[in-house]
Amino acid sequence: MPDRSISSGAVILCGGRSRRMGSDKAWIDSGTGRPLLVELVDRVAQRIPPESIVIAARCDQALPNLPADVRIAFDMLDNQGPMAGIVAGLECVAGEVDAALVLAADSPGFDAKVIDMLLDHLAAHDAAVPKIGVQLYPLTALYRTSPAATAAREFFDRGGRRVIDWVRLLDAAFVDEETLRSVDPTLATFAPCNTPEDLRSALTTSRREC
Repeated sequence: MPDRSISSGAVILCGGRSRRMGSDKAWIDSGTGRPLLVELVDRVAQRIPPESIVIAARCDQALPNLPADVRIAFDMLDNQGPMAGIVAGLECVAGEVDAALVLAADSPGFDAKVIDMLLDHLAAHDAAVPKIGVQLYPLTALYRTSPAATAAREFFDRGGRRVIDWVRLLDAAFVDEETLRSVDPTLATFAPCNTPEDLRSALTTSRREC
């Protein structure tokens, strides 16, 4: 069972330009008739209170209607990649919760049970990061907010932009594929969603699991 003494929040990154998708991923249909960002917030809220969920968005980005308690952290630096959103989001929840899920908004197959599984593996580490084969998934990972937010700010201010390089500065526990499949058998949570073809494939897999 996950450690319920650890208070949890979430940072959902939606500030990308979605050039390969051709439209803002926050607004695309999740397959439920609702925007993907709205559907994802609802899934995360199965495990995390809405008031502890932060959306990291561009300063010029229009967003769909979200629950009133969900906060927006606008990134004032454009074209700086997901690290800018991670810094803004983690700084928003640091001091409020012990750990935060960092999640890319383009995750139509996200399964909220993954949050519990990551909590199981956080223990005394700075982060719990999924690893499938040799591939790490730092944008579907859980971070202790205090060390992670400080390290993210220092890394970003030094010019660091590669998320994986920031993760390597942390004491991270890596969660293997077998463990991930125990809660998400098809690994739909981790399916890429960069193009319309990726989206169709992800939604098809998600429907099969319903």
